[in-house]
Parts: sequence; structure tokens; C-alpha cells
Amino acid sequence: MKFTYQDKHGKDILAGMTIRHDNGDTEEVVATVDAYGNDDLGVVATNPAFVEAHPTWPTECYSLSNFRMREWEIVE
Repeated sequence: MKFTYQDKHGKDILAGMTIRHDNGDTEEVVATVDAYGNDDLGVVATNPAFVEAHPTWPTECYSLSNFRMREWEIVE
């Protein structure tokens, strides 16, 4: 199953885009897989300092399905 996500304006969200929450936080959207190996989109959950210090460790992601996308918009 492949998930598709839209921002609060109904625009399709794709990997590589930046999205902004209503509170001003921004995140880069990344391609990932869900727990079952299916394609998904998400945002990086791992602390950037940890990633830099441990480049060979896997990076964890939060699926966009964990968020209320009506609170997010694509940064043009």
C-alpha cells in the first residue's frame, strides 16, 4: 500500500518538499517505509547531532500518518 498525503490546501506532498506546521515548525519530507516495508513519506525523528556523531546508525522517521496534515502546508 502506498500512502499519499496532502497539505491543508489539498496539494500533494512529495519527498524532498519542506512543510510548515501552523506553529511555525518546518520539516523536510523524506521517502521511507512503514513497519511492513511499504513505501511511505515521513520526517526524520532522529536528533541531527546523533546522526552526525553516528553516521552508520539507521535514521528513524515519523510517518506523516502520525500528524494532522490539515495543520501543515507546503513551503513554496
